[in-house]
Amino acid sequence: MGRDYIRDAVPTWSEICKVHLEFEHITLLEAVNDLSIDYSDRHPKIKHVTKDDLCERLEWIDPDLPYVIARELTDKGFVLLNTFLSGDFYIQSTYSGVVWETRRGFTLQSAFIDSLVAEWETTNVDFKRELSIDTADEKREFVKDMIGLANTKASGKRWLVIGIDDRTRGYYGPPDPRITQNRLEQLLSRYTDPVVDIRYEVADYRSGPVGLLEVVRNSEKLPYRVAKALTGKKRIDVGQVFVRHGSQTEEPTEAERLALQEEGDRARSLTQVN
Repeated sequence: MGRDYIRDAVPTWSEICKVHLEFEHITLLEAVNDLSIDYSDRHPKIKHVTKDDLCERLEWIDPDLPYVIARELTDKGFVLLNTFLSGDFYIQSTYSGVVWETRRGFTLQSAFIDSLVAEWETTNVDFKRELSIDTADEKREFVKDMIGLANTKASGKRWLVIGIDDRTRGYYGPPDPRITQNRLEQLLSRYTDPVVDIRYEVADYRSGPVGLLEVVRNSEKLPYRVAKALTGKKRIDVGQVFVRHGSQTEEPTEAERLALQEEGDRARSLTQVN
């Protein structure tokens, strides 16, 4: 029934997951969630956790600390705390507390991808429905795109997002499972000079998995070039340089080429001095 009321839970989860918790808060929340969620029936149920059970799980030296932290988590709406005159208490999870622990990574990742889609293609962000590197044409386009993202001077990180339709801007589908960090690195080590460094992962997104590829720009390596010619319908030759002009990957102007060389020379000279 809840899913009928919240068709897209991410906006609700985002507000919950924005709350900052300290280490002690996280430790206690994880313990409470683990102890109070009962899966023995046909559906999960929330049960009470006693003070003794919680203290035994946490093994904190200060016997009063669990109550203090639980009180602070109650104020944030992440647990429910009931106290007795004897000094005992029992505690249980809340919806917000369970969401913060179990959906935080997914929620923050979805919000990040949403922000990239909202800005759409820029000089440092590119989108593809699919990524394949089987044919010469596919390899050539990938190498060209990576060199372009690495060379272009722009603020922020450089991303290639795989699985978003570049026409509708909607979710298209999960990335090819054969695409891995190791396979992409092998291709770049063969065809780029200096080698373009990347970080690739398959990220959870609200509509399904997407590929997130970050291109790491190192000023000391500039300019990045083609190391080995790639043929196909179009050819790229050894030594060619590419940059991004808006959402297009093209050869740089003479002024851009000179600026790249000067930036690289300056970065390398500073490293030698240090």
